[in-house]
Parts: sequence; structure tokens; C-alpha cells
Amino acid sequence: MTYNFKKLHQAQSFTAWLMTKGISFGFSVDGRFHSVFVEALDDEKEDRAIAGHAIACGAYL
Repeated sequence: MTYNFKKLHQAQSFTAWLMTKGISFGFSVDGRFHSVFVEALDDEKEDRAIAGHAIACGAYL
């Protein structure tokens, strides 16, 4: 799943949370967005938790 953030500090907050959970991610920046890529996990509940936290940090799906 790709989560796009307009502001760097939003993406940093999200990636810091991912690191505390031990979840690997990728990060890229284009002209408009800071994008964080997270592989889908085997646990659907955990996937929903990640998406919920991304949205709370200001992500655009």
C-alpha cells in the first residue's frame, strides 16, 4: 500500500511509528508528495491498523 503525505513531518511521524512496530517500508519524494510504501502483511487486522495510523498522520490513500 502507498500512503502519500503532503508534508514531510507527517510522513516522518508515520515512518517513526512504523519503525517502533518493526514494519519495513520504502520512502520516496516526488514534486507533490512524500510517499511511504508498506508491503501488505498477512494479518488483515494489522493492515487496518497501519492504514488507520497513516490516515491519522494525514495520509492520502
